[in-house]
Amino acid sequence: MRKFNLTITALAGASAVALAAPAFAQDAPPQQAADAPEVNSDIIVTAQRKAEKVTEVPISITVASQKQLERQQVNNLNDLNRVAPSLEIQSAPSQNTGGGGSIRGIGTQSFSPGAVASVGVVVDQVSQGNANISDLFDVSRIEVLKGPQGTLFGLTTSAGVINITTNAPDPTQFSGRVRTELSDAGTAGSKYGQQIIQGVINVPVSATSALRVSGMSNTRQGVNRNAVTGDWNDVNRYAVRGRFLWNATEDLTFNLIGDWSKGTTDNGGDFFTFLANTPANTTLLNSCGITPGEGNQTFCIGDEFSSRTKAWGGSAQVDYDAGPLVLTSITAYRKTETSNTSGNIYRADPLASELISGPTGTDIRLFTQEFRASSNSSSAFEYTVGAFYSNQKTVQRPERFTISVTLPNGMIIRPVDSLGALNEITDESLAMFGQGTLHATDNLRLILGGRYTAGRLSLDRTDAGSGAETFQILNVDKISWRAGVQYDVARSIMAYATAARGFKGGQIAVPTAPMLPYVVQPEIPMSYEAGMKATLFGGAVLDVSLFYQKIKNFQAQECNVNPTTAQLVCAQTNIDGVKTGARKSICLVRFPIVCR
Repeated sequence: MRKFNLTITALAGASAVALAAPAFAQDAPPQQAADAPEVNSDIIVTAQRKAEKVTEVPISITVASQKQLERQQVNNLNDLNRVAPSLEIQSAPSQNTGGGGSIRGIGTQSFSPGAVASVGVVVDQVSQGNANISDLFDVSRIEVLKGPQGTLFGLTTSAGVINITTNAPDPTQFSGRVRTELSDAGTAGSKYGQQIIQGVINVPVSATSALRVSGMSNTRQGVNRNAVTGDWNDVNRYAVRGRFLWNATEDLTFNLIGDWSKGTTDNGGDFFTFLANTPANTTLLNSCGITPGEGNQTFCIGDEFSSRTKAWGGSAQVDYDAGPLVLTSITAYRKTETSNTSGNIYRADPLASELISGPTGTDIRLFTQEFRASSNSSSAFEYTVGAFYSNQKTVQRPERFTISVTLPNGMIIRPVDSLGALNEITDESLAMFGQGTLHATDNLRLILGGRYTAGRLSLDRTDAGSGAETFQILNVDKISWRAGVQYDVARSIMAYATAARGFKGGQIAVPTAPMLPYVVQPEIPMSYEAGMKATLFGGAVLDVSLFYQKIKNFQAQECNVNPTTAQLVCAQTNIDGVKTGARKSICLVRFPIVCR
């Protein structure tokens, strides 16, 4: 899809822009070319819960600034593989894994309602769990941290973390901005249509406080098209975020954030299409305008279906600089509501077999509380210690599945007609964590961290047909840790080696009746990494690393089609001995940064 990218910066309307422009030009540095790297001192990240230069962090990281995200048209989580090729996010409809991401080939793809993600998503220091955001707007920086990060980040992060930082309010000036990406199907070579509008306004409230409100509209037509109606599928999303910052004193800061979003998707959105079929079925598909093959994006159904999502949440963060240490408290709540109408999952009316799903919905609510204490960065022994509590509840309403088969004589049979079940999953955990860095010498630093997690995962299931109730519970009690060494080979060269044992919570799988729910054990990754980071001429950074990771009890999903009923049956299971490893060498420019 080709898009026209238009960015408008405004203060308070056209007249204010004209009046304020000269003063703005004097206060700000000259505008750089779109592709030019930022002429700034160092790339600062918060990969270890504190602000550090990326060259000083012993973690393989991909960083993208706001300019890079906009230039590469990264507007939602699925677009992040454009700046971080090691990250993939491929979430099919009805998956419940907070985005379904994978890093370095390790991730969780599951239809189990109790599954949690291998790749954690953190927004402004708040773990999102499965009540996750999807759209990215007014973002200051995104860091993709590779490998287990469970020592310092909440919930389960056995493969890595997507650490998102939004733009903070600015008490020093009133400002506003509008950014658009506009395309229309069939115009100027654009095959599909998409209209993105993002806006932000920053309002100083006092000399020490400010309010920042941002919003976005993302409407898309395509990529799948219904041959019956001739219409492209519509995928529409809208969101708004408010952020209030108050520097009450030099030592005390309050940060309040709230967001709301909603979205609608027609006919499954970017769902599967037909690439090949039997000669008989291919003839049937041709009769309604479908030509199976690579690149086919066409389906044909008379009764269209849709899904709707609403999400909202808020967080309150308090930071107090007590001198030798900084105390932080973050309280957050999120809720997501999803509803689906009934529809033909195969999306092909002429076929003799149909898989019909009934109306259903899923509600997820997540409460988290984190307390941290961090030492002064100039200390000989730097540390961060804390406690983290989370309570996530998922309610999945019954979903009826019916297999309908039309015989050659016109008779319709239904070999499968399942009424589904009401699933209520509660995932509760409490963790104590800490990580420290000892400056043994001017050049040598030793790293040691650990996390103790106690959790309880439970499932209450009520069969919609028989009324039979099932209860399953999984208690976990695990320790994860991280150890490593850093050495400054020269003033601009740092080498490191780390080992980390991670943890990802278990699942309670809910298979198709008459099978009963069963436990899928927690996932335990063991990761080793060695690397070197060097600052080159012109501010470029050379990052060379070698990693190896082995996962015990890897949580996998296997799906097969029942030859008798033609029903898609998916089962979750543990696989032992999964390994991943590679060597990578990459040159990073200050901004943009591209890691491979």
